[in-house]
Amino acid sequence: MAQITYDNIIVKRRAGTQEDPYIHYENQLYKIINNKILLNEIPNRFNKVNITSEGITWVEIFDDKELEINEFKTDYINGIISFHPDRNGITVYIDFWGTGVIYFPSSRIWTQSELGNVTETLKNIIDNGQQAITALDEVNEFIVMESYDNSKTYKPLNKVSYLGSTYQCILETMGNIPTNTTYWILCASKGDKGEQGIQGIQGEQGVKGDKGD
Repeated sequence: MAQITYDNIIVKRRAGTQEDPYIHYENQLYKIINNKILLNEIPNRFNKVNITSEGITWVEIFDDKELEINEFKTDYINGIISFHPDRNGITVYIDFWGTGVIYFPSSRIWTQSELGNVTETLKNIIDNGQQAITALDEVNEFIVMESYDNSKTYKPLNKVSYLGSTYQCILETMGNIPTNTTYWILCASKGDKGEQGIQGIQGEQGVKGDKGD
């Protein structure tokens, strides 16, 4: 399969020869969503696309007229099949010969538009998601509540327990115990030892054991 790359778009196409033949996709199961099906490869125009499903006789059309309920139209450039809106949600079997694929960068795939202008792309979603993951990782660095470990590096806002008290790090440190006020502040002191409780009632005397030999 030959590969051509231009303007960040990658095109991988088969030659349709004995050495590089088209791939026959037989009875591939797809679901119609938003009046469309995106094939996993671009179909060969010469061999056409064949669709079957229970109780429906499908007809492929090749002009720009409005689709009837049992008609479909194939985009042989991008590998997209269009259907009548009433066919949304049903599953069909598709038979076609695959010639290859076209990969578009995420910045060229729009997800939202307004008045014909693209307002959001897939890349925007990916970038925002990555920023959220990074921010969460940074927050997780602060969520530390454990017994103080002299061999561990602590960052500001990390909290530890030490000798019964709780301390919060204010300056990155390793090896400086929490009582060092340059690196730690006291959040909660260890409580005072409680008073001794009232002596309990004496228990009953046990049964006397047997006399030994």
